[in-house]
Amino acid sequence: MAKDTEKIKLCGKRYYLETLLSKNVTERYVQWVNDHEVNRFLEVRFSKLDKESTKNYVKSFDNKTRFLFGIYTCKENIHIGNASLNINANHNIAEFGYFVGDKRYWGENAALEACYLLFEFGFNRLGLRK
Repeated sequence: MAKDTEKIKLCGKRYYLETLLSKNVTERYVQWVNDHEVNRFLEVRFSKLDKESTKNYVKSFDNKTRFLFGIYTCKENIHIGNASLNINANHNIAEFGYFVGDKRYWGENAALEACYLLFEFGFNRLGLRK
């Protein structure tokens, strides 16, 4: 597991991604992952999470083959969602996931910019092929 202090920051125009640490888990974040409208396409929809289980989930990312980023607004520095990258090192490929939990940012291209930053990181910095 990663040290709970290692941070990677990926900057975009309106949003940025930053390594999510267990200390970043708030009640607001826990509400998002338990909100049926937010989690309807996420695997987490099958379980009810509390703050401690969410912190344990965040701690499970190692910043080597599993990355978890918070999506933040550049202007207000507000955590609005998450993006993840899970790497299969044997094939040099990855799976990604994301959600925007703060509904005020739905339709504001936060997910689009987050995916762009995630892909740029994966292909250009980590050298993934697919």
